[in-house]
Amino acid sequence: MSSQFKEISLLFDRRLHFFTGKGGVGKSTLAILLSLLAVKHKKKVLLVELDPQGTLSSFFNQTLNTTPRSLAPGLDGILITPRTDGSSRIYR
Repeated sequence: MSSQFKEISLLFDRRLHFFTGKGGVGKSTLAILLSLLAVKHKKKVLLVELDPQGTLSSFFNQTLNTTPRSLAPGLDGILITPRTDGSSRIYR
């Protein structure tokens, strides 16, 4: 196994991955690509979108809501929107 592939495989030893930062830098693209790679490594993945205007719905051509929905085999997605008052709610 190449060292580059081994380093990528080590990513899947972790259960949670967060993609944060300013807008327009490719967070959604990286999250989607890492998720699809994890599925190839036999991991079950839940992608969580925090923005109702986010790109997951358009990328997978499906509307996300409060119930996890299959986006691809082994890959589910859900939409949750945080509140500004410190609590959170599930987007409907």
